[in-house]
Amino acid sequence: MHKNLMLPLCFVFVFSVLQAGCTSHPRGLLSQKSFAAVLAEMMITEKLPLKEKDKTVLIRKALAAHHVSPAQFRQTKLYYKNDVDFWLGVYRKVEKIIADKQAEYQKKISRTVPPDQRHSPAKQGSFVPINNSFRNKHKKQPRSRRPLPLSRHP
Repeated sequence: MHKNLMLPLCFVFVFSVLQAGCTSHPRGLLSQKSFAAVLAEMMITEKLPLKEKDKTVLIRKALAAHHVSPAQFRQTKLYYKNDVDFWLGVYRKVEKIIADKQAEYQKKISRTVPPDQRHSPAKQGSFVPINNSFRNKHKKQPRSRRPLPLSRHP
């Protein structure tokens, strides 16, 4: 009876060791929350109308502000590159962070800018110039479209 009990116990032990080995993460990986916070800062920075050099400086400052090294960020990105659940969670967190920052920005604008001078890109779309005469004068003329020659098939 002792031998019959030993085989299942060995199986359970080996299975638990293998399972524990598969779920361990390398050291230095960022949590989903930290990764999303840094990624949101990077995305906002990329949309700013700045030179690439200035954007790089701002991205480095964002990494430093979150106590993340570029190597940690890359390592986390590589480790989770095929993990759909991780990226879905990151996407949702980034979306919320950007929406919160946009709401905070709108609140600051509403306190400082008079209502008749406010411009809300989120509600009104892209910037529309007051005077369209420049656009109309320099509008590209449509090219004439000539029919393509028919090829003859032998």
